[in-house]
Amino acid sequence: MPSNWLSNISTVLLQGFAPHYDDVEVFILQLEGRKRWRLYEPRNKQEELPRYSSPNFDPSEIGQPCLDVILEAGDLLYFPRGTIHQGHCLEEAHSMHITISCHQLNTYGDLLEHALPAALRTAMSEDVSFRRGLPRDYLSYCGEALRPEDVSYKSKRREAFLEEVKKLAAKVFDYADVDRGKLILFSLY
Repeated sequence: MPSNWLSNISTVLLQGFAPHYDDVEVFILQLEGRKRWRLYEPRNKQEELPRYSSPNFDPSEIGQPCLDVILEAGDLLYFPRGTIHQGHCLEEAHSMHITISCHQLNTYGDLLEHALPAALRTAMSEDVSFRRGLPRDYLSYCGEALRPEDVSYKSKRREAFLEEVKKLAAKVFDYADVDRGKLILFSLY
């Protein structure tokens, strides 16, 4: 799994970044001195395991910390993607730590984002059922103009059409080269 590392040296009373969350899993190894870390829960479900880092937050936006800890030389702290965090140097000590991060854009969704388009191209090339034309009148029971209260929204033709789409979508995975998709992910780093 690809990872990155960053060394940080902080002087007395220096705060690093404002409270924020990252798009990576984080391991902090305190090498020298001491540093206070405050961790906060994600503010909502959409911020759990985010794909991208957040902007800086105002303290009024993040509530109370779920962990307030002082790291000393040799201590290791881990927090998952989406954990809001901030570090502060203490008055009496400098601080030096290494941050190791991993799992950036390395999720099931990222794998499928790369593997499925290729799988669909292969399926269309090798399986005639993917090349059949759509029903001539499919827009009368499917599409953006249709509303759930429309009679055709609940029609047998719509149900049959959606079942065919689901069947073909399930078949796409038979053509997915997950190993190749994973290689594509690693080549992005």
